[in-house]
Parts: sequence; structure tokens; C-alpha cells
Amino acid sequence: MNNITYVLIASQYFFPFNFYQNSQEIYSQFIAGWVGEVKRVYCSSKSLGFDLHFNSQTGQFYSFNEFLNRLEPFNIESEIPFLDIFPDGSINLLLDNWIKNEIIIDTNINNGKLFLNLYSNFYPKDYIMASLNLFTLKMQIYLSNQFSIEDQIMVDEIVSKIKCEYIKPESYYL
Repeated sequence: MNNITYVLIASQYFFPFNFYQNSQEIYSQFIAGWVGEVKRVYCSSKSLGFDLHFNSQTGQFYSFNEFLNRLEPFNIESEIPFLDIFPDGSINLLLDNWIKNEIIIDTNINNGKLFLNLYSNFYPKDYIMASLNLFTLKMQIYLSNQFSIEDQIMVDEIVSKIKCEYIKPESYYL
């Protein structure tokens, strides 16, 4: 048993435990280099995460349609996870408020960053803007002046814990 312990300790000199993390980063960059306009990024903190399919030229978001096995223009309804665990009517309430407040999502790509701007058609000065650097995969979220400085500090703290990586798209078919 002692021999195994010594071998394990010595192996860390040549192959540290963070090998898996480094190989994930290399794999992510390999996927990022694939030819094609459709890209997919997975972002998470601890075990909670989300993924985005997007056009790497225009920034347009897509939703994956499992039944047709293809990508379609973004649809908030199809992006809500765990629909079966929410109480009856709660998702409809969220979607009704989404429609009533005319929530708009604008996306684009500029200077190597994917931008998402979320706002209400009624209150366009009250927005949330997120950017994702497509090379470093670092995310930033900016709140409009309608939010407090404390809100921005809280958002910055949350975003600092989010890690993103490229993963294989579920489909390339549009």
C-alpha cells in the first residue's frame, strides 16, 4: 500500500491533478476552431449552468428543437429547464409577463465579443447587457443606471465565478 502512495505522490510531479482541467480547456479551444457558423458555449458555476447556440458571424441565438433535431430561432419557452417541477401556472405567469412587458433580446458580435442586450420595449433605458469574449470566454454583465451600485457589485461577484467553455453543438441544421 505504501508503494501506491509513493507512486501517486510522485506522479503529481509529472502529471498534476489539474490535467483534466487543462485537457478540457484544450478540447474547448479545439471545438471553437471548428469550421462553421454555429457555435455552442456552456457556462456554469458549481453545478448550475446554461448553454447557448449562436451564429458566430451575426450573434443570432438559436434554440434546439429535440423533436426535429435542428436549431431554430431563439424561443424563451423552449429554454426553460425543468418545466415539470414548476407549479402549474407559474411558467405561464412568467411568459405572460415576458409578453406583456415586451421583453426584447438583441444579440450581436462586435470586436470578438458576443453581446446580449435584454430590455423591455416600455423601458428601454432599464436594461441588462451581457458580453462574452469569444476568445477568452470571460463574461461581463452591465446593468443600466436604473439599478443600484450594490446590484452591479452583486452581479460582478456572481459573474466572476462563472466559467465557460465551447462544447459541440447539438445540431448544425437550421
